Amino acid sequence: MSDNNSIDNNTFSKFLENQKQELALKEKEIELERQRALAANQVDERNFIYAQQQLEAQERDRHDERVYRETLAKKSFWIAIVFIITVTIFLTTAVLQDKDAMIIELVKAIAYAVPSGAGGYAIGRYKRKGSEGDNHPPR
Repeated sequence: MSDNNSIDNNTFSKFLENQKQELALKEKEIELERQRALAANQVDERNFIYAQQQLEAQERDRHDERVYRETLAKKSFWIAIVFIITVTIFLTTAVLQDKDAMIIELVKAIAYAVPSGAGGYAIGRYKRKGSEGDNHPPR
């Protein structure tokens, strides 16, 4: 029986040693998992900060674009007003000086210029929309 008991003690001590090694390995695995989780958390934080910075930059860009479009609209409006006032003054002066031929020629020039300008504008707008549409997926 003592022989059986010594085998059992030997086996039991090896079993305990194996358990001790397994516990040490488990501790190392848990530590590694904790380090991986911390690293993943740091990556997530960096990605979040980067995304916030991208959104802020995009917001600034869009603000600048809105300001530019607003300024462009205001300038276009004032140019149109100045043009209309100039033509009105010219026509009034021509009528007062009894220059009918000059008025007819001006009306002819406007009759040719307005449709040509509108057509050129429409073509340019159509081409610009076509090139912008290539960048977007179809709806």
